[in-house]
Amino acid sequence: MILEDNMRSKDNSKINQTLFDGLLQCKSCEMKLSIKTKSDSIYDLYSCRSVEYKWKNPQKWGTKHKNCTLKKSVRVGTTDKVMIDHLIEILKDSKMVRENFKVKSISPKFEDVDNLKTQTDKKKKYLSEKRKKKEKLEESLVDTEVKILTEEVSKSVGKKMKIRIHELISEVDLEINDLLREINVFDNSSVWIDWLNQMYLEVDSLETLPLKEQKIFVSTYLKKIGVEYIPEIKSHKFHFEFFYPIVEDNIKINGKDKSGRRKYEILDGSTKSILVHKLSNSKNKLPKEEKDRLNRVISELRVEKSLSLNKVCIELNELGFTTPTEKKWDKSKLSSYIKHMKIDVGKV
Repeated sequence: MILEDNMRSKDNSKINQTLFDGLLQCKSCEMKLSIKTKSDSIYDLYSCRSVEYKWKNPQKWGTKHKNCTLKKSVRVGTTDKVMIDHLIEILKDSKMVRENFKVKSISPKFEDVDNLKTQTDKKKKYLSEKRKKKEKLEESLVDTEVKILTEEVSKSVGKKMKIRIHELISEVDLEINDLLREINVFDNSSVWIDWLNQMYLEVDSLETLPLKEQKIFVSTYLKKIGVEYIPEIKSHKFHFEFFYPIVEDNIKINGKDKSGRRKYEILDGSTKSILVHKLSNSKNKLPKEEKDRLNRVISELRVEKSLSLNKVCIELNELGFTTPTEKKWDKSKLSSYIKHMKIDVGKV
């Protein structure tokens, strides 16, 4: 039973430790950051592993580690919070995201990707018909010229016919251009539609989703985050790289169509954004009263009730207690925390 509890704790710790695990990488080494729990700290940290690789392969990693800019590790809990806030701000600010979502919300034809494809196919069919109509008008223009040359019609009548045909060609050209623009919007929307539908349903409640769902959501549009430490300002700099150009994008209004609807085009923004987060000097995020209460509960569960670390974690989570970094308790976090308590709660 003890072995089973330990294995369960080990698996949970690996899967549920952090939201951005696998997305963060050292800006200089390009090494993915790993998560470490230091014995002398109650905080989990994102750390660059180039120092470890330096010992394994000095020739390859020695210089990289020497030039590594990430000299200070990054706290998991507080960093996750500022990064998710930054993500949400970008998503809500994006004109591309907002406009595509509006199209998705107000138009039944955008209910799903299949309907969107059907509408696109219809537009392409109309386009083909309009192009054939233009060809016929151009042929009739040639026929009119022949009739004038052969004196089948008078020059004055032929001139009026040509003017009318040119007007019809101009009208068809406008219809063709409108269809091309609509098809372009539809084709671009097909790339976004599934993701937008999911994102706007979840973006406002992202922080309340289970961690597994948060990770799926974030990795859908966030490619990677490069991390570096800037000693001059004692801050970490996070270089966000997105799959889509949604950072500071814009909309260009092109007037209205014949039905009075606004015509616009999305101007791509950037796929990159930078966040600077100052290194915290606080050693403990918990207020004193909350920390004292937490310590009393841990002492009661561990000493008076003689519960295992795994069972203490279960009790703390059920009672609504979180770690100083606002995470759920697991065996490794509890073990690290207990080492810094002023009272004896048994061996860890």
